[in-house]
Amino acid sequence: MECPNCGTLIEDSCSVCPACHHRLDAGQSTNDDGVRWCESCGSPIPSDRDVCPECGLPVEGAFDDEGERFSVSKESAAMAALNNEDAEKLVSAVPPTPKSGESTASTDSAHGKKRLIMASALAALVLVGGTALYITRPWDPNAYVTHTTVEADTSMEGFPGEKGHLSSQDRTEEARQQALNGQMAETLSKTREQLSALADKVDVCHADLVEFLDKSQLPDGRNLDEALQSARDELSKLREDTNKLDIKDTSLADRREKMGVLFEYLGGATDVLSNAWNAAKRDNGSLTAILEARSILAGGVDSRGYDEWIQLFRNAYAS
Repeated sequence: MECPNCGTLIEDSCSVCPACHHRLDAGQSTNDDGVRWCESCGSPIPSDRDVCPECGLPVEGAFDDEGERFSVSKESAAMAALNNEDAEKLVSAVPPTPKSGESTASTDSAHGKKRLIMASALAALVLVGGTALYITRPWDPNAYVTHTTVEADTSMEGFPGEKGHLSSQDRTEEARQQALNGQMAETLSKTREQLSALADKVDVCHADLVEFLDKSQLPDGRNLDEALQSARDELSKLREDTNKLDIKDTSLADRREKMGVLFEYLGGATDVLSNAWNAAKRDNGSLTAILEARSILAGGVDSRGYDEWIQLFRNAYAS
């Protein structure tokens, strides 16, 4: 606060202004020359005292233990007051001494609880840190290697069917090509078997046509028409599917080339049968039409007959 008498800034707790000795509690000042005033806090000091009873600062002109007079300035008085205030703060930070008859068990219990809390926190830290190290295992560089390091047996030997690989596993380009070649070889084998069965159907059509021509009388030819058309369509579909195969293996390419010869021979035999049947149906099965149909089946100098085509097929299939 500010002194109402001289305007000096002073502590709120002061009862007397240190500068002008104005009494703040009484609202009036005193200029009694017989009274000494403390340079630090402004309190009146009795004449028989050399130390201020309020702040403990020596009085101006008092003697110390060595017989020298104290010289108190305003700066030293302010520093002494500050030191006294800091000392009070330091003293207040020290736990109070138990009064007589008061037990110290509560103080020891408080210290024990603090030690227990600190020990528990340290144990929890050690536990969490140890668990994290055990999980991460930074000392083991291969702890989190997820790819396989040993080749697995995917042959499925001993199980029903044959498996060259498992679809859930990654394969190299070479392994994929081998699997594709295996599929191509299986497709070519099935196509070859279908050609043999188709040749048997064509033979049945040929036998029916020869029987019709030998009788010189054409029955209802709807069954023969359907059988020949079915054989031609099946042969065409097999040839188209075989030519679409993306074959890169040399041996498989040779197999497809030889199979192309089978398609050609069986196709020639089927064409002869169709031409002969179409000729026999002219003029409602006249003698001339029947003779022309027999000539087509037998072949001539410029063309092959049915027997020659089918024999070429059988020989190529067996080789």
